[in-house]
Amino acid sequence: ALNVFLAAIINAYDDMRRELDGSMFLTAQQQEWQNMQKIARNATPPRELAAPDARWRRPVFALAQHRAFDAFISACIMLNVVLLMLEHWNQAPVYDDVINVGNNVFLAIFIVEAAIKIVGYFPRVYFGDPWNLFDFVLVAAGIVTIFVEQRVSGARVLRLLR
Repeated sequence: ALNVFLAAIINAYDDMRRELDGSMFLTAQQQEWQNMQKIARNATPPRELAAPDARWRRPVFALAQHRAFDAFISACIMLNVVLLMLEHWNQAPVYDDVINVGNNVFLAIFIVEAAIKIVGYFPRVYFGDPWNLFDFVLVAAGIVTIFVEQRVSGARVLRLLR
């Protein structure tokens, strides 16, 4: 029921957005041209991060920049989403245990990812990137969720926010 409600809100928002920006009166080709112009206008080349001066941080920086590291973290994010989707009402207690262990494993992976990036990039660069800041907030929310769930039984809402 919540998903249907959210879909209706998103659909209504999209309709209003189209009305207000005038795209409602454009042909499909004109909309595509307009979208390409927006993308071209907002496109910026990816900035190259300089390797840290401290010799002990260079291997950590290289790990944080590696494609395989990004691929592994992306796969973990997708698997975590699948795990969260498996939770359902009136599930068996063993199923609860499996989901909780899985969530804790993924949270540990994301904590290690944040630590690697903070050490490799240096905190100023790490927190200067909006995606890294978002990831850090999610990791912090996950840590808070673990402590709150131990104290309050109905704190599953916090896990969904994470």
